Amino acid sequence: EQAMVMRLNTDGSLDKSYASVGYKLFGFNGYKSASGKALALDAKGRAVVVGRTSSHCGHNAVTVARLETDGSLDMSFGVAGRRAVKYNRAGSNSDSVAIQKDGKIVAAGHLYNQANCSAGIMGTTVFRYRDNGSVDSSFASGGKIEFNLPGQHHDQGRSVVLLANDDILVAGGDYYGGGSGFALIRLGKNGNHMWTKILSGGRIDSLALQKDGKVIVSGEKIGRVHPDGSIDKSWFNGLVSGMKSNGWAGGDWSVALQADGKVVTTSSNSKQFWLGRYTANGAKDASWGSNGSLDLDLYSGDDRSRALLVQSDGRIVVVGSTKTAAKGEDVAVARVCP
Repeated sequence: EQAMVMRLNTDGSLDKSYASVGYKLFGFNGYKSASGKALALDAKGRAVVVGRTSSHCGHNAVTVARLETDGSLDMSFGVAGRRAVKYNRAGSNSDSVAIQKDGKIVAAGHLYNQANCSAGIMGTTVFRYRDNGSVDSSFASGGKIEFNLPGQHHDQGRSVVLLANDDILVAGGDYYGGGSGFALIRLGKNGNHMWTKILSGGRIDSLALQKDGKVIVSGEKIGRVHPDGSIDKSWFNGLVSGMKSNGWAGGDWSVALQADGKVVTTSSNSKQFWLGRYTANGAKDASWGSNGSLDLDLYSGDDRSRALLVQSDGRIVVVGSTKTAAKGEDVAVARVCP
C-alpha cells in the first residue's frame, strides 16, 4: 500500500502530464505501507500531503510529503520529498492539513498516549513542519501539541483551518462516538493554546471558514460557530443533526462553501455517494437535488464519498472510492452542477 496523488483534466480524464501517468505513488523508507489522508496546495501550486505509515504492532509514523507541479517528489523537501516522524506510540495519524502564510505546514491528527499496542487513549494532536519539511521545534513543545479531552478515549483532530491572522482552529472528538462531545481548539499561530470549547453531540469531521470569520462545523452534527467558539444560534437554531446523521456510517463527512454562502456536504448512503445542501441560514435547501439532497450510484458497487470542493465556476467535485467484487476498490470522482 502506498500514498497516491492523482490529477485530472477538467473533463475528468487522467492528466498524463502529471507524473507521466496522471498519478504519483510513493512510500516511506523503513515502513511497509503508507496512506495519504489530506492534501493542500501551497502558494506555488505544489501538493502537500499528510498521512501515516504502518508497521509492526502499530508503531507507525506521521508523514508529510511535497510534490512538484509536474507530479515529481520535491527533492528540496524533507528526505527526497518526504518526512516520516515516529513518536514511539501505539498509533499516530495526520488527518488534515493547512499551510500558513509563511509556508509552514500545520497538520491535525492524533497520537496514542502510550506505546502499548493493546491499550491506550488517543489524543488530538497538532503538528507543524517548516517549509523544508523538517519538524518545526519552535511550535508548541518540540513541534507538536497534544490534548486529552475529558471523557474521550479515541479523540482525534479531524479537521484544521487557519483563521485570518494564521491562528489555528482544530475540530476533535471521539471518533467512535460517546465521550463528552466534540471539541473546538484554538491555537495561536505558533502553537500557544488559547481556548478549548467542548460542545455536545458526536464527532466533527470537517470545518469551513466563512469570509466573516464564522466557521461551519460538520459531522454527526452541523452548525456554525462564532470566532470565539460559541454556537451561532442564528444559523438554523444552533448545532443540529446533519441530514445524514445515522450512526457510524452517517454524518456529513466533508463540508464546503459556495459563493452565495450556501453550504454543501457529502457523506455515504450505504452504497452511494450522498450530497446535501443547506441555505446560507442553515435550513435544508429544498430547491436543490431531491428536497435538498442527492444520491449518486456510480458503479453499482460500494461507493463511499470522502471529500468535496467547490470549483471557481460553482460546480461541486466529490471524491471517494468504489468497490466491487469483480474489480476491487478504485478511486471515484464525480462532478455536480451548482
